[in-house]
Amino acid sequence: LASFNKNSAYSCEAGVKYFTLSALSSCIMLYGMSLLYGYTGQVNFSELGSFLQNHQITYGIVFGLVFILIGFCFKLAIAPFHMWAPDVYQGAPTIVTAFFSTAPKAALVTFLIRLMNEELVNVKSYVQPIFLYVSALSVLISAFGALRQQNLKRLLAYSSIGHIGFIFASLSIFAQAGTDSALMYLVIYIITSIGLFSYLVQIDDDDCDIANLSGIGKKQPILAFHLSILLLSMSGIPPLAGFIAKFFIFKSLINSGFISLSLTLVVASVVSCYYYLNIIKAMYFDKASDNKVAYSKGLFIITSVASLINLVLFLYVEDLYSLIELKG
Repeated sequence: LASFNKNSAYSCEAGVKYFTLSALSSCIMLYGMSLLYGYTGQVNFSELGSFLQNHQITYGIVFGLVFILIGFCFKLAIAPFHMWAPDVYQGAPTIVTAFFSTAPKAALVTFLIRLMNEELVNVKSYVQPIFLYVSALSVLISAFGALRQQNLKRLLAYSSIGHIGFIFASLSIFAQAGTDSALMYLVIYIITSIGLFSYLVQIDDDDCDIANLSGIGKKQPILAFHLSILLLSMSGIPPLAGFIAKFFIFKSLINSGFISLSLTLVVASVVSCYYYLNIIKAMYFDKASDNKVAYSKGLFIITSVASLINLVLFLYVEDLYSLIELKG
């Protein structure tokens, strides 16, 4: 998928990078699974959880779980296994970038939550430091790495690293409140990403820079309004959905005593506001670019709906949280 545009050198480069590093991470993950099976003799989630609860945890089991987590970290593009994401996001066709930014993350985070509920909770003392370390590192690398980006897809790649860092921070609590907060954050992140990429897919891959959004606040004010709502939600500005998602994560972390991690997330959130607001500044205050985008009505509806969901979700936040608790 990453190298689907065979006429683009960037797309081919993205495909080679993703294939090579993905194959390596898959090997590490499979090795971890083989270690886990070799030391426990179990492959079923519930039986594996019971085994870990009733038997002594050996180093072989710990290494197996750590290798599995490393594989997850790569596929989720979380630091320090994020190096592939900016190049692949930029080089791949935009529709493929949209897929990488949403579908794999939804599936892998859901699977990781299932793994945590059954197995990792029994080895919390071994794996919790990993969650804390990678979440803090991810939000900081995301915030400061995105500051100098001019390509929108590279910027969103760094942004996604930070958002997954927030999810990992919530999961590091190893409690139901953290899991529920992570799921809420994931849902809101996916909705917002779909809304943003619904616009970006119509821009030529070679012109996907912040400068190409210049002036659309005057040329296409309704579209600019919806994009601004999505960007402000990504940055966590109240009372938008992104703020609500971050609020519940902060609440869970503080209630669990993770004050230092909470402060790290706050610093990263403040820094990230700069590059989101920089895009909005370009849309409304920079000189209009000459590029014209033939905007599809269907995709405009998707962007609009995603924006409105982010705008009004605070009215139904209790219902959403109750639904997530019920599903959890």
